Amino acid sequence: MRRDTGSLLIIALVTVSAATLLALALGAWMGAQSRALEATRYRRAVREGAYRAAVLALAEHVLPDTNGWDALQEPWAREPWERREAGWVMRVSGTGWREEPGATIGMIDESGKLPVDRAPMPWLQALFQEVAGVPPEAAADLARRLIDWQDADSEAAGATGPEAAAYGTRDHPWAAPNRPLACLEELALVPGVDPDLLQAAMPCLTVVGGGRINLNTAAEPVLRSALRAAAAGDDAAAGRLLERILAYRRAGQVFTAPAAQAIARALGGLPPDEAALLGRAEGYIAVQARVVSGVAEATPASAWAEGRRGGRAWFAWDRTAGRFIRWIEE
Repeated sequence: MRRDTGSLLIIALVTVSAATLLALALGAWMGAQSRALEATRYRRAVREGAYRAAVLALAEHVLPDTNGWDALQEPWAREPWERREAGWVMRVSGTGWREEPGATIGMIDESGKLPVDRAPMPWLQALFQEVAGVPPEAAADLARRLIDWQDADSEAAGATGPEAAAYGTRDHPWAAPNRPLACLEELALVPGVDPDLLQAAMPCLTVVGGGRINLNTAAEPVLRSALRAAAAGDDAAAGRLLERILAYRRAGQVFTAPAAQAIARALGGLPPDEAALLGRAEGYIAVQARVVSGVAEATPASAWAEGRRGGRAWFAWDRTAGRFIRWIEE
């Protein structure tokens, strides 16, 4: 009888231990599931918060701007947007929020960059020479590669024969998608484009700018490259016209019409060589920001107090179409 009682006690202890372990495992599993569900809810909430931040910033700073031209003095370009309300901290900036004073910029005019999908080969060549110091022949070859990478045919630009034979090798075959770039990061796939060149050129290039360069917002390297290309060898005229344009902008003036004659009048008249240069560039000039881009961030106030990161998204807004043409969530 004592043996039977001891056996039953052991069985009872084993059963209780197994039940306890099962309960602990079930509790741990339920806790993990609860935390995963909460994390999913948090990610969804901060994604929605980032979208709301972008929409609010656009509604307050971009949509009311209907004067027909855009410059760096515009509120959306001059300073970042921030709002703290309804338990949220929302921010919209050009490249991401930084804590250093003065380091955070406003939204970016994509029309102030060179449109890599529409720019003529001389414009791309001039940019590679300007921002990366690439020799003329090498810059021309890179520009041809970039055009052939995107155009619809498989024939090499400015040469006889297929692209694969002109640019590819057995170890590194040419695999052009023959379509416009979806994003600038695709430039890294083009044979011949090295990381240093990519780093130097990317801030001056766009694939969503609308095809023209905003004379009011374009950075100096972009304007210099465009004017040098349009000057067709008359670098002196290009340099003089560039300085007139930059001086006009530094004085707080804004070009309000893209026509060459209107620009020349705004500059107080131009000598014949500069007027001719401006006329050749007219088809690529704009005075409006068709697409603005930025980074939207949103964090619940409670998470903000704990130092937790919220949601972040990179966006581009097409003002003509009235919609986001890029939305990439972190």
